[in-house]
Formats: sequence, structure tokens, C-alpha cells
Amino acid sequence: LADQHRYEEAGWLRDRHHALSRAIERRQVWSALSAFGLCEVESRDGCRVLIDHGKLVSTWRLDRTPPLRPAPEVGEHGNRQVPESVEIAEEADLIWKWLDTTEIRLVDATGLLALPVHQVPRLRAS
Repeated sequence: LADQHRYEEAGWLRDRHHALSRAIERRQVWSALSAFGLCEVESRDGCRVLIDHGKLVSTWRLDRTPPLRPAPEVGEHGNRQVPESVEIAEEADLIWKWLDTTEIRLVDATGLLALPVHQVPRLRAS
């Protein structure tokens, strides 16, 4: 479209493609975190974090007594196709960004954490 000097349409198409690829990435992250189950991670600064199916449960320092772990819920708990609310989706996205950019050590997990091998394709400027 840009080659045909249809710049507004090209910009609209680029923005739509970017929004779609971002939505697919967030869906993949949500699926991975919800399948991860209950996990405990430790950051380099000695902070421990407990995450339950993509939701932050608690944080504590190593020199403090760890909190009690939540009891597993009866029935369908994790592996939901979509988050229950926008807030939960945003929280999971922030948790993923923290896990992805912070040097952490996995202490314990009840599930597996896996993302697709290939990233969602992005448009490139030519």
C-alpha cells in the first residue's frame, strides 16, 4: 500500500497487524503462565515470589518466614483459555515481563512453563 502512495491505509494495516500480533503473544503468555501452576521463584536480591496460575500470591524476603501456600482449589483451576478479567490479564502480563527480564531462580513449580519456539511474525520496514 505504501508503494501505491496509500499511506493512511498502510498505517492502519500496520497498526492492526501490530495489535493482532501483540494479542497473540499475550494469549501465549497467559496460556503458559496458567499451565505453570503454583510456582515459587527467587530473585538475585533475595526476594521470593509465589505465583499461582499467573496471579501473584505473595512475596517475602529470605530472612522472613515464608507465607503459607494456598490450598489447591477443587475443580477447574488453571489452564483457562482466557483470563477472568482485564485486571488478571494485565497482572499476568506484568508478571511475565518481570520473569522474562529479571535474573531469577526457579525454586518450585507444579507445572511446566513453555512457549512456542517461533515468535509471532512482525512487520518490518522495507
